[in-house]
Amino acid sequence: MSAPIRIETRRPNPIEPPRFDREHMDHVRSAQRKIEGILGHSTIPNRFAGVMLKNLTIDRLNHHAIESARQFAFRFPVDRSLCMYLWGSTGAGKSTLAWLCALAQIRNLWSSAIGGKVAVILEDLRKKDERITWLYRTADLLIADDLDLHRFSEWDEQLWFDLMTYRHDQQRGCVLVSNRDPDSTFESFRDNYQAAALLDRIDHSGPVVELAGSSRRATWGGW
Repeated sequence: MSAPIRIETRRPNPIEPPRFDREHMDHVRSAQRKIEGILGHSTIPNRFAGVMLKNLTIDRLNHHAIESARQFAFRFPVDRSLCMYLWGSTGAGKSTLAWLCALAQIRNLWSSAIGGKVAVILEDLRKKDERITWLYRTADLLIADDLDLHRFSEWDEQLWFDLMTYRHDQQRGCVLVSNRDPDSTFESFRDNYQAAALLDRIDHSGPVVELAGSSRRATWGGW
């Protein structure tokens, strides 16, 4: 049997989905169309298209993790400085929870969202296309997947630090996904100051959630 999922934050109190007026929703719709128009595709992986947070199976192994993601998705539209760090074993469901948080924003026209694997994000940033850089900097929510699997060059480290610093200063939130805890993920950074600054922002910007146990990909539809 899989080990129970552990969460490093207190269990959140129930919260109702946010409600916005038509002007706000039109603005979000326009921003999302611009993201998809400039990048030439939707940033949401196709395998998550038909999945919703509310439809995920709730049981004693995943209740806290799913509930934490749901609370983040509901709170984010009214506090866009929030960040969530998801980490744990391979196939535990980290990417699914991250992308479903983004889908909740887009489907309900709460917030604009952009993201991808960190390697792809950095590849886009290296193009030095001002339009693409602006999208990654200003989208309400950024999903950054496989953070620990990318081998950061010195240039990559600076690009990543600049992106996260800009978003932090502008109070733009993110969901970071890794197989390793925050300290281990950034221990390979050459610049200790940058690594410490990134870790400090993670510690003070939102929940750090660990998912443990064996892979759920075969039984949970791609988790």
